[in-house]
Amino acid sequence: MLAQEALPVLALLLLVGSVIFLAVCAVATTSNAPPVTGGPGDLLEAAFLAGGPGRVADTVVCTMREDGRVAIDGADRLHVVRPVSHAPVEGELLALCGPEWSRPLGELRAALMRSASVQTAGDALAARGLLWRPEQRATWRIAGRVNVAAFFFAVLSFLAPLFLGDGGAPSGAAFALPPVAMLSLAAGRALAPSRSRLTRAGRRAL
Repeated sequence: MLAQEALPVLALLLLVGSVIFLAVCAVATTSNAPPVTGGPGDLLEAAFLAGGPGRVADTVVCTMREDGRVAIDGADRLHVVRPVSHAPVEGELLALCGPEWSRPLGELRAALMRSASVQTAGDALAARGLLWRPEQRATWRIAGRVNVAAFFFAVLSFLAPLFLGDGGAPSGAAFALPPVAMLSLAAGRALAPSRSRLTRAGRRAL
């Protein structure tokens, strides 16, 4: 009985604490955002800003296809027509095609996304303050997960007496749980880091 009465109180404390933790992490991370030292240097860096490694791979394939250096057949297989590269990432695409100068497009795209040249473009953008490095927002992301976990704990705490059926009247804390949980979830969504790695400067640069 005592444990059941304590659950809503604990849930309320967790909800409030998770929002405070998330807010502190959000302020601390954004106030320490990397300084902006420039915009995207070329088309590939602009592509990385717009859509990450996948957009870079698509841009490289489209560029090389438009000038006739590669071709794509009906089976979505890329074939090298002229093995000429004008940038390191294009050289990596050619190397990934192997001695047969051919590779399935989806497989090639995935490999190119992980290539050193593409990752270097992302690192350069992060160094200029246009992208967040994953480690810079690690604690902030953890705080977001804690907020979600606190919400689900609150839901379970509210429903537990219904399933246990102790017959007692709900406590004041139990009545407060639903609105506080919804407010906590809304605040968490507003304060949580976005899925995009773009900083504010990166969004403005697009």
